[in-house]
Parts: sequence; structure tokens; C-alpha cells
Amino acid sequence: MVNWKRFFLFVGIPLLSFYIFLIAIFYAFISGLLLITLLMGFSCLRFSKKKLWPGLSKLSIAMFLFFFLLISNPLYWPEQIARHIDTSRVIQPNDPLVQQLNGSAYLWAYLNETYGITPSYFYNNMTDDQRLENMTEYILNEVIEYHLIPDVYGVIDYTASAHEAISHGKGDCQSRTVVMVSFFIFMGYDAYCCETPYHWYTCVFLGPNKTDPHYYYRINWTDPQIMFNHEEKFYTMNIFERLGDTIFGFPFYDKIVEMFSITLVLYLLPFGLLGMGFLMTLAIESTDWKSRKTFLKDAIFCGIILICGFFGAYGFGFLIPQLTLFFMILTIILAAQSTHSNIGSRIFALFTKE
Repeated sequence: MVNWKRFFLFVGIPLLSFYIFLIAIFYAFISGLLLITLLMGFSCLRFSKKKLWPGLSKLSIAMFLFFFLLISNPLYWPEQIARHIDTSRVIQPNDPLVQQLNGSAYLWAYLNETYGITPSYFYNNMTDDQRLENMTEYILNEVIEYHLIPDVYGVIDYTASAHEAISHGKGDCQSRTVVMVSFFIFMGYDAYCCETPYHWYTCVFLGPNKTDPHYYYRINWTDPQIMFNHEEKFYTMNIFERLGDTIFGFPFYDKIVEMFSITLVLYLLPFGLLGMGFLMTLAIESTDWKSRKTFLKDAIFCGIILICGFFGAYGFGFLIPQLTLFFMILTIILAAQSTHSNIGSRIFALFTKE
């Protein structure tokens, strides 16, 4: 018999402490996802004397597994955590690979071959904004080819340094932005990375005392949640604003539409959600097992709630896109609470007169 209270004290609390530490240090979007998952986990608990300790213990393990899903190679963890604490490990204006972008065979060859721009014309006849636009175009077109992070590093989330991004020559908006900011700083500009829930882009202050911001590679409407360079990091939104910005962000629905537009997803998603219902029920009822019949009925009902909720959220999103993620989170919470209360087995009992 597992002593769940003792297990939580010696295993669960350290795991949850580590998870909360990650929420505090990680950049905006991933920090927001970690916090959403933690709050959702607490919302799925049944706060009773009998179920509290096993519930908290399983929650702590689930949080660790969620982080493991994002960065599935433990060898990456120490450096990734260090980079979120010390942003100079990511923004590297003094790195040789960053500085060589200013060489004759790099930026200047591109500008001359594409537009006939010479260094003399670049420095003497162009505004700062025009120079920055040209340097942005060079990095996007010639230095970092767009690829999703899993294709480059093999994990869902990975914060690449400027050196790594240039070495690979490919990456997503994060890789492109850290290279842009590093290069802009090397070229003498006051540049910052801007992270939003769905995109990274660059801000350069052309006026004194952080005034006259100019944005580059900004392709959506979302304001930055966090801004940083190699010397400082500051939060432009507090934790509650960041949480709301992540949950109710309009671009999330665009990603859902893309996913649901794939025919294979429409065929496989119901089976995946049904499987998720079985896993949720197994996790919740593992310390309060009644019978195989009860488990099967609760699991099927849990899966039905997930299927109806996810497809309902997608359909409702046509009317109010900002609420898509919120309804998906609410669906998972309702499915968990239905399993806690054995609603599935009770409903089946009504129809079968058991």
C-alpha cells in the first residue's frame, strides 16, 4: 500500500517546486503553457481527505512529464534553464559567427547583388529604419531558413542561441529573432527580443531612453509579454495579463483551424481523444479502483466529453475565436470531474437498469 502523503512530501513537493521554478524563469509562451497546465491540473483534483494526497502526487508527476514532453532530451535541460536565467547565453553580439555577418561575403554581397547597395551608400544615404529593414531581410532570406524547432533539434521547445542558429542555418521565429537582435546590437543598435504567445520578433529603440520603438519581423497583432537582450530582461505584462493573453489569444484559433483542415486529423482525433479519456480515467481511478466495468463506463464517457468538447470548441470558435483554448481547457476539467464522480457508470446504470 503506497503511503501517498509521504510520497508527496518527499517526491511530489520537489517536483512541483521544480515546475514552479520553471514557470518563474521561462520565457512568455512556454511559461504560460506550464502555468495553464498546472492550474488545469489543480482544477482536475477532487479535494477530499481520501483523494487529496494521491491526487497531488499524481499531479506532480504529470507536471514533470509535461515538461519532459516539451524538452524530451534531459541533456538539454541544464543549458536551457541557464539560458532563461542568463540571456547573454542566447543573445550573442560578440560571437564570431554573428560578427562575420558584417563581412564582405555576407551582408554586403547580398545587398550589392540584390539592390546594388554599397557600404558607403548604406551608411551615408539610408535612414536607420531602412538599414534595419535591409538587415532583417538578409537574415530572413539568407541566414536562417525557416524550419520548425522539432525538425532542427528534435524536441517541441528549444531556445537556440545565436551561434547555434547560424551554425544550423535554419530555425523558427525564435532562432531568426535571436540572430537579428544579436546582429543589430553588434551593428550599434539598442535591440531587444520580443516574445508573444505565438511569435518572436525584434524591437529596436531609435530614440533615447527607450523611445521611438521600431518593430521588425512582427507578423501578428500581439504585444510583447517579455523583452530582453544580452544585458537585461523585463516583463511588459504581469503574470495574469500573460496568462490571459495566452489563453484568449486570437492566433491560437488559426493553429486549430490548420490542424482541423487536415483530413487525417479529423479521422484520428476522435480515437486519440477517446484514448486520452481512458488514460485520464486510469490515472484518476488508479487509487480508488472499483471494477473493470466501472472503469470502462467512466472511460468511455470521459472520452465522449473530450470529443464533444474539442469539436464543440472548434465550432464555437467560428463565432468567438478567442474562447477556443478556454473551452478546450474547460472540457478537460469537466471530463476529469465526471470521472471523479463516476458519472459515466451512473448514466450507463440508468439505461441498463443495473
